[in-house]
Amino acid sequence: MSEGQKIRTSVIIPVYNTAEYLEECLDSVLTQTQKEFELILVDDGSDDGSLEICERYAERYPFVTLLRQEHLYQGTARNRGLEIARGEYVYFMDSDDDILPELFEKAYEICERDGLDYLMFESRGFLYDPKDTSLEVPQDIFDRTTLGIEDRIYTGPEYWNRFYNHHGILYVCWLHYIRREFLLEHRLFYEERTYFEDNDWILRMYLSAERIRFLPEQLHLHRWRRGSNMLGGFTAGLMEGCFRMHRVLPQIFLSCETEEKRRMVRNVLDLNIRRFGRLAELLPMPGPEYTEPLDRFCLAVAETLSSEDVPREVRAFSLLTAGEILKGIRDWADRDFVDRQRERFRKGAGDYYHLGRQEERVAIYGTGKVSGRFLTAYREIAGEPACSLCFLKTRAEEGETFLGYPVMDVHRAGELGLSFCLIASTKYRDEMIDSLRAAAGDVPWDVVE
Repeated sequence: MSEGQKIRTSVIIPVYNTAEYLEECLDSVLTQTQKEFELILVDDGSDDGSLEICERYAERYPFVTLLRQEHLYQGTARNRGLEIARGEYVYFMDSDDDILPELFEKAYEICERDGLDYLMFESRGFLYDPKDTSLEVPQDIFDRTTLGIEDRIYTGPEYWNRFYNHHGILYVCWLHYIRREFLLEHRLFYEERTYFEDNDWILRMYLSAERIRFLPEQLHLHRWRRGSNMLGGFTAGLMEGCFRMHRVLPQIFLSCETEEKRRMVRNVLDLNIRRFGRLAELLPMPGPEYTEPLDRFCLAVAETLSSEDVPREVRAFSLLTAGEILKGIRDWADRDFVDRQRERFRKGAGDYYHLGRQEERVAIYGTGKVSGRFLTAYREIAGEPACSLCFLKTRAEEGETFLGYPVMDVHRAGELGLSFCLIASTKYRDEMIDSLRAAAGDVPWDVVE
């Protein structure tokens, strides 16, 4: 790129101990057919020779800028790169991957033509060590070409809610070519000093996007290697990342002004809650680097669960989280640790939505995924509900049961003498409220997300 030329693409690459393949990565950037780019390398405290490679490229090429920091993780490094980026568009790349020569030129042309906030594209996996035949490369993990994605412009929420459940959302930044002003306008910086920094960043990016498009071409090459975050086990760092996501996501949820956007956040909350089940991988008993932060986190979840001042949606997310944690640690060798967490959660959940009151009759309206997850989590924490419990359904069969409890037709709700009804649906919530009122009058009710 000649001096004074307009920069079309800012490539930002965090670098941490990837000396084995860093030159291959950087060379794939240098072979781009688009020449109006800058390359920003952020060394994240490498100690394997990666820094020396970065220094060599920065000395050789005037369009390469090198920043250095102590080991503060990728999110911090990407933010530092974005702060000094000058390009019209930004591309975040990992230092162990490669890109095809035409990526920037194709992406820039489409984004400019259609006025996009960002363009999505695809990747192809490859093995770092071809002799490592025991490591399987899932070739379809970055393939969305069979999902029915149309060749048109979508809003971020529209795309997310249509394709999320069909593997249409990938929580990686390197499959997006993004307009820099869009990132700055919506303050789309990464959470720092943490793992899973991509997850809520991707969510916030789709929540903010008004014009995006999908290009069904493999323009990126993802290296599968042992020890990477995608293939590693449930490390203490990843667990801390789950804790952070649990704190961040409910706040994003509460800030959403439409049900369309709230649905998006629920998807990521569900994903993060399910991750706590991976605590089961740490048998028979992990060391204090796991148990000490987990003990503090469980205390915070229990306090949220029992607080009447916390929004009900956040309490519901905490109930599901507590249930998943207990499922993950139920076979750990330290029974005192397990019992302490269960007792903490039980105190907060025992009277949850009247389920712990022996003298009351409670109904859960809905026999789908929401009600199933809710009751399963409650039973994991507090055991079987003490109340007289049944489920309601718009049209129930004679003798029908769900999770071992009777299912009644909602039109008979007025005959049941209900003390309370929990509506376990979001998609048909308004219709269900109307049906309940028509059948049971002013019986108290609430909604579980």
